[in-house]
This record gives sequence, structure tokens and C-alpha cells, in this order.
Amino acid sequence: MKTIFADYNAATESGYLCLGFKASQAEIAEAHLEPGDWAWLSDGEVVVGAQLAIDDRYGLVGVPDWDAIVHLDEEGASDVERVRAELNPLLTKAAPSIEDESRILELLAQLDHFGPANITDAAPGMFAFRRALALRRMGKLGLALVEADEARRASPDDERVLFVCLDLLRLEDLPCAVKEAERIANCPTVPAQVLAACINILATQAEQVADGEFESVAGRVLDWCQRLDQAPGRDQAGESLLGLSYFNRGLVHLRAGRISQARQSFERARQIYPAGPMLDEAAGLEIYDRHTREVASRVRAIAERWSPPTPIAA
Repeated sequence: MKTIFADYNAATESGYLCLGFKASQAEIAEAHLEPGDWAWLSDGEVVVGAQLAIDDRYGLVGVPDWDAIVHLDEEGASDVERVRAELNPLLTKAAPSIEDESRILELLAQLDHFGPANITDAAPGMFAFRRALALRRMGKLGLALVEADEARRASPDDERVLFVCLDLLRLEDLPCAVKEAERIANCPTVPAQVLAACINILATQAEQVADGEFESVAGRVLDWCQRLDQAPGRDQAGESLLGLSYFNRGLVHLRAGRISQARQSFERARQIYPAGPMLDEAAGLEIYDRHTREVASRVRAIAERWSPPTPIAA
């Protein structure tokens, strides 16, 4: 977890954290951060996620999200064995709650900070990756992307990490996500799991473009879906990702007015991945309208479940 120095005693009347200190400025420059970016701010004892902004009076500040906080000064935080004993059951829990995810975030940060180097060296980027998943489920997408990017730098070839990075980017900055998806999909050997994330990005764009641009984007969605059937690692990608690709095909066909093909795609998605009521609802769609877009949004909101992570061993 990369942090920027902040003195919590130096706050504005609005509670924003001033970042005009030399140490803060140097670390911000080194990290190439700009107003609007998310970062972790720390005084050495407490870490909090914050979005950088410009204050008319104080200059560069951090707007803290106190729901995303880590206490490094917590009693027992430096006791690696105690932290691991609490963390491991949470990591293997079948359905962690939001409170569980918040605690996972905190414990992983403590272990990352106080633990010996061989803990993180054994699985480069996996602590950051699991923090990204926790933050996503907590609804902290900007901070989740910060952690996912850190995981990607540490493990650039990990397909699970890249899938989550791309999907978070889809939610946070769709134009940037489209550019990245097109760049990645240009590689003829892109793995199926990663190509599925690219398809999800382009299908999201297809919902939002004007009618005059739709056919071009839709054509690429369908082309990529056909490529997915032959992509490396298709058999290991899992039924859920294949189901998601058919769901996206169905949406494109539905907006194009190809109702019969849309029904076939939705039904195929349900056959491949018969989990939850949302694909059942999608199978009955016949008109591309606001309701259809709401269904699409709900299905894609659980995108991390399409690519479940392997629990890390703390």
C-alpha cells in the first residue's frame, strides 16, 4: 500500500487534509498524482483513502473518505501471527460481509506494513489485489483501482488481476477503459479471461453511443465474442465468463432489433451459467429500453463474481 505523507492536524475548516508539505509534494510528484486522483494518506499511524483536490485557500488537499481507514497503531497490529490468525478465516469465508471486507482491508495493510518481506514476495501483488476486491465490495471504486493498478504492476501477466483492473476502469473511466481494451484486444493471443473483460467494456460503450456509432461498436463486440470461443485459456476461463459474453451478445442484438438472436444469446447465457435471477430476467427481454439498461447494469455490477479470485495465503 503506497502512502503519501499527511499531517492530520493540518486540516481545513471543511476537514480536508492539507498537502502543501515538502514531504507530501515530493511523494505526490513521484507517484505522478494529480487533482482528481485517489491516494492513501498517512501520518505513520493511520492510513486513509482520499481524493486529491484544489482548495481556493489551501491549495492541494486530500478529501478523506473515513470509511476507508486503516489503523497501523491498533493494539497488536505489529504482531504478525495475531494478524494472520484473524485474517485467514476471513479470507476463506464463503460470503464475507461488507464489515468483513473492511477488516480484511485493514489486516492486509497491517501485514503488508509490519510483516517480513518474504510474506509479500511469495505472491507479488496479491495483497494489493485482495485489497482491491475488498474496496470494490465496499463501494470504494477509486481506491480499488489504485490497489488493482499496484497489483498489476507487480503481476502484469496475472489474468485475474487484469480482469479486475479492466472492470474497475470500466466503472471509473469508460473512455480510458475502451482505449485500454482495444489496445489489449489487438493482441491475437489475449487470454479468454482478459478478452471477456474487454468485451464487457466495449458492450458497455455500445449501450451509450449514439445510433450513428452503434453498428461499428456492436460489430466489434460480436467479433470479439467470436474470438473468445477460440481464445487461449477458454476452457479454464469458467462458465461464468462465457455466460457473460453471451449476455453481452444478447444486448447488442437487442439494441439492433434482432430480437430472435437476442433471445437465443440470453438463453444460451442462462444455460451456460444458471446462477441467480438476473439472467432469468434477461432471458425475457424483448425491447431495448431503460429497463433493459437497468438489468444490464445490475448484471455487470457483480462482474467480480464472474472471475472469482483464488484466496491468498497470508
